[in-house]
Order: sequence, then C-alpha cells, then structure tokens
Amino acid sequence: MGAKKLSDADKAQAVLDLLQGQRTLAEICNRYGISPTYLYKLRDRALEAVKVALAGGEKQDLSRERQLELKLHRAKQRSGHQATLVTRAIREYNEEHPHSSLAGLSPDEYRQAYYEGQVTSNPKENLEITPKAA
Repeated sequence: MGAKKLSDADKAQAVLDLLQGQRTLAEICNRYGISPTYLYKLRDRALEAVKVALAGGEKQDLSRERQLELKLHRAKQRSGHQATLVTRAIREYNEEHPHSSLAGLSPDEYRQAYYEGQVTSNPKENLEITPKAA
C-alpha cells in the first residue's frame, strides 16, 4: 500500500470514523489509503491531544520541544541519581572487602594498621604488614 499524504482534515475524519465505529477498520484504511497501524497512531495522538486540552494547565502551554526538554532533564536527573547509588554501593563494597593490593586487608583494616605503625613498604617490594608486638 503506497503512502498517501493526508490532510489534517482527512486525518481527523479517519480517526472520527474509527471512534464512531460506523465503518470497519478495513473500510476506513481503504478509504484513506492508510495502514491500520498508522490509523491507530493517529487515534492515539488524537486522544492524547484531547487529554491535554481537557487537562489544561502546564501541558497545554508547553510546546512539544519544551515537553521533550523536560523529559530529557528528568531522565538525566534519574540517571545521575542512579550513578550516585552505584558509586555509593561500589564504595561500600570496597570498604568492607579485602584487597590484594592492601595485603588482603580491607581499607579500614589497612588504615588502622597504618596508624598503628604496622605497615611497611618499599617502592620496589610488595606491601608488608607486620604483626603488632605484644
């Protein structure tokens, strides 16, 4: 079925025909030379426009571009929040679990050993933790 350029009036009439139910889907599509999928998209857009018009307020005053900008901003906020949560989870995991680079100690255990003078290291050698003398 070839694409047919419909006027806005024809689009509106096709949707009205569908909503009124006086013709079958096939009849409407044949009459206007459109696919059922396209007709359903037109219907969905029309119903959304009706909702926005009836709701009034902020959505009615916003251009489509502004609505998309707001959606993008909200998505960025959500992704930033999610990144913060992931970073926090990684940090907590790393703080609680031993690391081979810290001689098998967690960062807290390493910090404590360092302050107690048990950590010795030579840049050319591996890190050593000396047991605390009793």
